Amino acid sequence: MANVCIICEKEKNGEPVAEDAVLKYIRLAKQKLNMAKNNRLVVCSECMEAHKKKRAEFEKILVQHAAIAALVVIAFLALAFMGKGFSLVTVLLAFLVAGFILALSLARYWPGLEKGDEGVLSKFAHKTKKAEKKPAEKKEEKKTAKRKKR
Repeated sequence: MANVCIICEKEKNGEPVAEDAVLKYIRLAKQKLNMAKNNRLVVCSECMEAHKKKRAEFEKILVQHAAIAALVVIAFLALAFMGKGFSLVTVLLAFLVAGFILALSLARYWPGLEKGDEGVLSKFAHKTKKAEKKPAEKKEEKKTAKRKKR
C-alpha cells in the first residue's frame, strides 16, 4: 500500500489523513466498482498549507450550513405553532430539509489529518475521542492493578 499525497497525488511520505465515515464510504464504493487502489492517503509537507486552507474552507461551509439548517428548523417549527397547530408532518419536513442542507456541505468535503489539530471540527472530534477513551482506560488500569497485586 503506497502513501499518496491527497493534494499533489504523488507517492510521498507525510501526515496521514484520518479515515472517517466519508472516506470509508468512498473506499467501499470504489471496491464495489473495482476501482480501488487502496493507497494510504497522506499530506506531504509541501502541500500542508494548501491542505489547511481547503480544510478550513470546508469547516467554514459546514458551520454555515449547520446554522442555516438550524434556522430552517426553527422557522418551520415557529410557522407550525403560529398556523393551524402542531403537525408531525411539518416537524419531519423541517428535519428532512435541514438534513438536505447539511448534506450539501459534503460537496465541498475535505478530510482532516489523523493528529486532529487543524480546526474547530477537528478539535471537537479530538475531545470526543478523548472522552470516549477514558472509561476504557480506567478498565485497563484496573486490570493492570489486579495483575500487579498477583
